[in-house]
Amino acid sequence: MNGLGVVLTTNGPGRPLSADVRGTFMHAAILGSFILVVPALAIAYGFLWRRQRPIFWFAAALILVGTGYLVATGAASDIGRRVAPGLVSTTPPVPAR
Repeated sequence: MNGLGVVLTTNGPGRPLSADVRGTFMHAAILGSFILVVPALAIAYGFLWRRQRPIFWFAAALILVGTGYLVATGAASDIGRRVAPGLVSTTPPVPAR
């Protein structure tokens, strides 16, 4: 139920929206991507933002392309599962209909 007394259902009548994802918080690839991107962008920002801003944007693009490659090969999922095994879901995401 939400605050208005309405039950949000997509999994059938009476089943709450979060019934299938109870206990899981994040997909492993998303967590692995955050683990890779946030520190890398913070370091690039610290070193390059005030001095060489175009080089910072180039570094940010390279970081994003490299992380995309790691997501595509499955390495980001492995990193996410290794760092926080209890936080990530073990089942693959459900495709949209």
